[in-house]
Amino acid sequence: MHVLKRTRLLTLLLVLLAILAPGVASATPEIRLWLWVNQENVARGTVLEYEVFVSNRGTSGTERLEVTIPLQRRTMQVLTVRFDDKASWVSAISEDAITMMFGKVASNGSKRAWVVFRIKDDAPSGTITARAEARWSGGGDIRVRSDDTAFYVGTAAPISGPAANVTPASGSAGTLLTFAAQRLYPEETLFTWVNAPDGKVLVTDLTGRTAKDGSAQLRYKTDGLAPGDYTMVIFSQVSKVTLVVPFRIT
Repeated sequence: MHVLKRTRLLTLLLVLLAILAPGVASATPEIRLWLWVNQENVARGTVLEYEVFVSNRGTSGTERLEVTIPLQRRTMQVLTVRFDDKASWVSAISEDAITMMFGKVASNGSKRAWVVFRIKDDAPSGTITARAEARWSGGGDIRVRSDDTAFYVGTAAPISGPAANVTPASGSAGTLLTFAAQRLYPEETLFTWVNAPDGKVLVTDLTGRTAKDGSAQLRYKTDGLAPGDYTMVIFSQVSKVTLVVPFRIT
């Protein structure tokens, strides 16, 4: 009898573990990593920066998450590093790489860092390509990598930042306009409104979301608009960038 009761108890425990196991297994971090450089073409002596963005879309946080960026010793000299979180720090730096400790990144949380560096005066010409790598502990030693980012050393050029344009730039009322935005943060929500020629703000229900490369297309039907010069205002929720694009109704 006692053996039978023990067998039933063991069976019940196994069933409970089978039910609870999927819930436990699903509580894992889902880390995404991005790396950007704020200029695409630079001269020797230029100061520029890498921006690192770590996002956790999983159901649990990470432990000891660190990000490493390779450096080119003949080309780059690190000047400063900034963090948006006081608990983050530079854990290692050499002529070949820099490692930043972000520590805990909570579920649905994110952290950023900016690595400011100078192009050496005797740097060789050519393209510098980098890919960041994130590693963290908890549930095994896990790592992910960002996409490549690159800049060219040789000639100076304007900073390559967020931008937007419209096609066509003018048309009669009812014309469908396509607004294209570039170089925003990946997968962020965009909101819009229109400034009319008389200074009034026209509320729109036009929203969008950027793709993984930070680009987006928004289509706006100009029904009922009187002739004049208008501006479409595009506001990005995460990067807090405001883009203003003029268009004309003829």
